[in-house]
Amino acid sequence: MMNAKIGDAVQVWKWGGKWNGVIDNITGKKAHVKFEDGDEATVSVSELKPVTTAKMIAVLSEHFTRVGEVSLDERNRVSLTKALESLKRMLGAVAEEPSRFSVFVNEAGQLLLSPEVSVPMHELWLYRNPQALRMVLKGLEEARKGEHADLGSFEKYADDDID
Repeated sequence: MMNAKIGDAVQVWKWGGKWNGVIDNITGKKAHVKFEDGDEATVSVSELKPVTTAKMIAVLSEHFTRVGEVSLDERNRVSLTKALESLKRMLGAVAEEPSRFSVFVNEAGQLLLSPEVSVPMHELWLYRNPQALRMVLKGLEEARKGEHADLGSFEKYADDDID
């Protein structure tokens, strides 16, 4: 984010999600951000987006590729076959069977479809708790990088009663 300054409301795309916060301090190319949930982190200034534009829609990239042209059928439906083929080429197995899309429209009448997945109800609490989600995603990132400590076996606790 160019010209970032202390007090700016920003959005950070990190740890697999977006996090809203306020710049608390800037040192060189790093900004210390306090998030809405009370957590905080130091991130690169280049990772920041101003909230005024970022909150409107989660556009992860400004680059769009034309994949074809479609027409409405007699029931006002549009076939997404060509778009889904491109999506599968870009995202691989992740995009095997998207069945839901968020639909956005801008002031110029352009449409944007964003693929979505369903979350099991028993996992929903994690996505409603930004601090917990950020901690889980950060832990997964650290594990991927090999930044973990071996605590040994927990086998001796296997038969313990849980209150």
